[in-house]
This record gives sequence, structure tokens and C-alpha cells, in this order.
Amino acid sequence: MNNAIPRRKFLWTASAGAAVEAGSWVLAASPATAAGASAQPRLFVGCCAYSYNQHLSKGPMTMEDFILKAVELGVYGVDITIYYLKSSDPAYLVSLRHLAFKNGLPFSGAAIGTNMCQPDPAKRAQELEKINKWVDATEWLGASHLRVFGANCRQAQLRSRACNGWPRS
Repeated sequence: MNNAIPRRKFLWTASAGAAVEAGSWVLAASPATAAGASAQPRLFVGCCAYSYNQHLSKGPMTMEDFILKAVELGVYGVDITIYYLKSSDPAYLVSLRHLAFKNGLPFSGAAIGTNMCQPDPAKRAQELEKINKWVDATEWLGASHLRVFGANCRQAQLRSRACNGWPRS
């Protein structure tokens, strides 16, 4: 038969019809609409704290100011770079989370800079401790993830050679 209904469309139509007959409203999209919608890209505008590097590191802007600026700009989320935080104290982090929550602004993530390209195992272990500390802080912020910048291994390699008396290449 040339005009056969695909099984999924038949099941959807039959279940929607049964729900309407029972006096219920069905608030679902058809399979064709749902498939088309998922094929469309979605872009949620956010802001990374690093965008305000000059103001956060040297200027008068605080993380609280940054959060309120993001609200003013109408973005959907902010990414916190940890070196702008004045503390990793849970009370401070929760206060930032509360400020963002009151203003309807989630933390989309957090970021930390590290140097995992250390030739010395003790220094690498220190970097891992630092990462663990900020994983916990990310949880207090309510962010979904912590991005870890591991360092530029080529630059670390050149520094290591220079420290050992090797000429830079």
C-alpha cells in the first residue's frame, strides 16, 4: 500500500485521539515538529567573567557587580573564572549563588588555570590539589562543570630546558 502511515505516527495519532476523547488536553508536539525543532541549532547567550578581565582584576568591579551586569545585559548564564573570586569559602560562594539565583541567572560553568606540564611530580600533585579544591567550590556555586586549562606544554618544556641550562629552541 503506497499511502501507509508510519507506525510511530499512527501510535502518536491514536494515543492523541484517545486522550482527547477522554477529555484531556495533549500538549505534545507531533513527531515531525519535534524532529524539525531538534534539528535547529539553539544558541543561549552567556558571558564569561574573563570578558571583564580588566575591570575584575585591576578595576573596581567585583563578582557581584559582574553578575548584576550580566543580568542587565540579559544573558542566559555566566561562566565564572575562579581567579576573580575573593575566596573559596563556602559562605562566599553560596552568597554569589544566591545573588545569581535571585536574579534568574545560572552559572553555566567555572574555569581554572593550572600548570599540569610540571616536570616535578610534587608540583603536579600541588596542581591536582588545587583542581580538587575548585571542583568543590564549583559545586558550592552550583555550576555544572569546571573547565581546567592545563597550560601550554610547549612553553613549559622550553622553560624547563632553560632552567636546566639548555638553550631555547
